[in-house]
Parts: sequence; C-alpha cells; structure tokens
Amino acid sequence: MKLEIELIPQTAWGENLRSMFTASQWTKIRNAVYKKYDNKCTICGAEKGKDVKRLNAHEVWEFDDKTNKQILVNIIAVCDRCHGCIHYGRTQQTSKELNDPSILERINEHYMKINNCDEAKLTMDIFNAKLLWMQRSTKKWELDISKVFDIVDI
Repeated sequence: MKLEIELIPQTAWGENLRSMFTASQWTKIRNAVYKKYDNKCTICGAEKGKDVKRLNAHEVWEFDDKTNKQILVNIIAVCDRCHGCIHYGRTQQTSKELNDPSILERINEHYMKINNCDEAKLTMDIFNAKLLWMQRSTKKWELDISKVFDIVDI
C-alpha cells in the first residue's frame, strides 16, 4: 500500500469513529483492526513491539464531492510514522508548536523512503493535498459509517 497524505477537511475535524463510540467500544474496534493486520503497519510493515511501540487504528475515508458525503471505507493499522505522514497538516502544526523541526524532517524522510521518491515529489504531493483540502474545507460533510461492522469483525 502506498503512503498518501490525507488531509481531512477543516469542516470535518473532530468527526471520527472514536468520538462516536464509547471508550470500550473503540478499544474493541482498535484491537480487532490490529489483529486483522497481525499487529503490523499496513503501509510500511513495522511490527508492534518489535519495530514500533504502538499502532494506530486509522480511518480511511472516501469523499463524494457531489453528495458531500464522507464515507468510511476501511480502518487500517498504521505506525506513528506513517500516521504522521497521512495527517501531514497535524504533524506540521505539532512541529511548529513544539518548535521542533526534526519532527517534520523525520516524517518527510519516512514518506520519501516508503514511496521511493525525492523531495520534489514530496513537495508536489503536499501541494496537491493542501489544494484538495482547501476545496473540500468549503463544504459541510455528512458522515457515513454504515460499513464499520463490515470492515471490523467484533
């Protein structure tokens, strides 16, 4: 699986599965996702407990720009580095807030390594993701999580 920058539209921030379920329900969902992917990052293959301390249950959304629907299509296990690349905007903000450019540098290096690309390609991918983010951030999105229990068996 390729590592992609997925900037969630600003108008959809805070709208996620974790906020829709109780803590214990979300824990069951996360654990089912980790089990489904053998406790390995779906993108880079890093193994929990061996290569990385933890994994994240990352929600994969499809955006229907005609109907303004944000549709849950998958939940995957990802390591912190891949998750930082996917949520590049949040990583940029954290790097600024902590005044620690090395955070962003590590994420950039990981992105280029996993995608076997150079800095120019990374810059173009960031630009395209931000352009799409700006366009989508002008709309209000309706969440469709109807497939959640088809995706995760709990």
